[in-house]
Amino acid sequence: MHSRTVAAPDRQGMHDRVDALMSEEAPAWRRRTGHHIVEYAFRDVGKDAAVQWLRRETGATAVLFAGDDVTDEDALATLEPGDVGVRVGAGDTAASVRVDGIPQLAEMLVHLAHERSRRRE
Repeated sequence: MHSRTVAAPDRQGMHDRVDALMSEEAPAWRRRTGHHIVEYAFRDVGKDAAVQWLRRETGATAVLFAGDDVTDEDALATLEPGDVGVRVGAGDTAASVRVDGIPQLAEMLVHLAHERSRRRE
């Protein structure tokens, strides 16, 4: 449940209503919180499992994963040597690289693309 677009005074009430519904309808589901988000999952897997599945399915030799929230840390923590984990913004992280915001992430990605192209020549 993303609440970035919900007015600040209304966010907590919205999260409280969702929490009440989930505790009644799905009490065993895992609850996690992040920046203006409450996440519920019926399985004990997350973005970490998704990254590993995508790696296998695509035959990727390396992964770049960027995230800005607590819910991204599972994936960042499971990256392997040769992968790049990027934390966008402040907060504790398992990422190997940190950028201040989206513009800096975009700049980093452009630089990486140019460097990969240069090395292929």
